[in-house]
Amino acid sequence: MNQLQGKNIDMSEGLEKEKYQKELKKQKDKKKKIIRDYLVMSGIIVVFVVLYFVFPAKGEVSLKNSWQFFIEMMEILPAVTILIGILSVWATQEMVTKYLGKESGFKGFLVALLMGTLPAGPLYVAFPVAKALRMKGASVGNMVTYLSVFAAIKLPQLLMEWRFLGWKFTLLRFPITVVLIYLMSMVVDLIFKKTEKKESM
Repeated sequence: MNQLQGKNIDMSEGLEKEKYQKELKKQKDKKKKIIRDYLVMSGIIVVFVVLYFVFPAKGEVSLKNSWQFFIEMMEILPAVTILIGILSVWATQEMVTKYLGKESGFKGFLVALLMGTLPAGPLYVAFPVAKALRMKGASVGNMVTYLSVFAAIKLPQLLMEWRFLGWKFTLLRFPITVVLIYLMSMVVDLIFKKTEKKESM
């Protein structure tokens, strides 16, 4: 009896140690990522400053465009932050897993398709939303669907396409794009599942 208790204690200690090591590794990876991001940003700034002095005329245009892009982001990001906050509170993990998780199947594809079709705005708005849903349990394939649909077949974009390129072009491109996105999401999902299996072994 004492031996069994001793084994159980050893096993629990081993699990705790393994959990601690994983958490420590996660924190180290996070710090490395932050340092890498700062280095990349610093490198871009240095290159920009050098090019600005080497090509002053083009540098001024580039600076103006960068400032306009920054203002655009500042106008949109607060709304995105609020949306992510709403998602984190109202979209429970059970709900996201049910409708967008690994076992959601074709239903998950349709939900992701609908989510990507309705919004307006630039593509970078969709990335933090996709990350929030992914952390809640959405599958990689469904997030590929969401991002691809957001980029290629948003409803406002389809209406503009219809207006300038004609209904025949739009009605032909839309179903072909949907099929290709579905196939792409399946392939990406399959690759990630195989990768996760190898990592767990």
